[in-house]
Amino acid sequence: MKRLWVANMGEDTLWRIDPESQKTKRIDIAAINRGLGRSVPAVGPCHLATDGESLFCVNAFDESVTALSAEEGEILGAKSVAAHPVHVTLSPCGTYLVVCCGDANCLYILDKATLKPMFSVPVGLYPCCALFTPDGSMLVVANADSRDVMLLDGEDLHLLGIFQVDGAPQCMAFYQKRGEILVSVTGVDYEGSGWMDFISLGEGRKIARMPMGVAPGGIGVLQNEAWVANTGSGRLSVLSLEEPAVVDLVPAGSMPWHVWAEGDTVFVTDLEDETVTAFSAETRQPLFSLPTGKEPSDLLLL
Repeated sequence: MKRLWVANMGEDTLWRIDPESQKTKRIDIAAINRGLGRSVPAVGPCHLATDGESLFCVNAFDESVTALSAEEGEILGAKSVAAHPVHVTLSPCGTYLVVCCGDANCLYILDKATLKPMFSVPVGLYPCCALFTPDGSMLVVANADSRDVMLLDGEDLHLLGIFQVDGAPQCMAFYQKRGEILVSVTGVDYEGSGWMDFISLGEGRKIARMPMGVAPGGIGVLQNEAWVANTGSGRLSVLSLEEPAVVDLVPAGSMPWHVWAEGDTVFVTDLEDETVTAFSAETRQPLFSLPTGKEPSDLLLL
């Protein structure tokens, strides 16, 4: 099995976990980022991306991006970005990073090899998530405070369209079979019941809205199913994407947060229990649960 990488927002570390041996390597992001010459009370690693060789971590509190080797976690560099970065994604061409800088209301574009800032792109209020479509033709951006999803051209990043989602979008995923963007949305108080919006890229419109538990967040897609973390109710909604319809509710600890789905397994971080749990997509049963650092935010398998 591959190894899990977990960003622990509450203790400024990354953990690399071997699920089979349960051995853990702890990487202190705060110590690394002191080289940026900034004195802050916390770093706040909150989101991860990888190209298979390097790992990129955005740090919300000290407003930076850290690059590490994917094999051993050796530090390759760090760079300051704009205010409150919360999400990072790689361009389809593999040459640059797109960082959502929430408090700056922009995307920060960094050269992947050097982390040198290239330019910024103004978007909506508090961009919290961005992803490229599989063919690279569009970049989709969720803006939590302006309650919308923007479509940008995948090459020059000019605006193509805006969809209102009424609440605060949290996370997004792509359902490739039908060319749809799935958007988890919660109320503006971040506590009430939420929903999932389905946006058809081919038709250029929202095509469905479905109730989705309390404060839905992370989304993992496996073939024709989506697993959605209902942060406010401690459950995972299993969503059939063919109908669409919620077909199961899976108990998932106190505060399930981010989801990574791969093969026939779904991995979920729990912000309050401070664990990462693996579920069988077939049986819906937990396979194992491992401790993490404080406040595990994001995870990926590598």
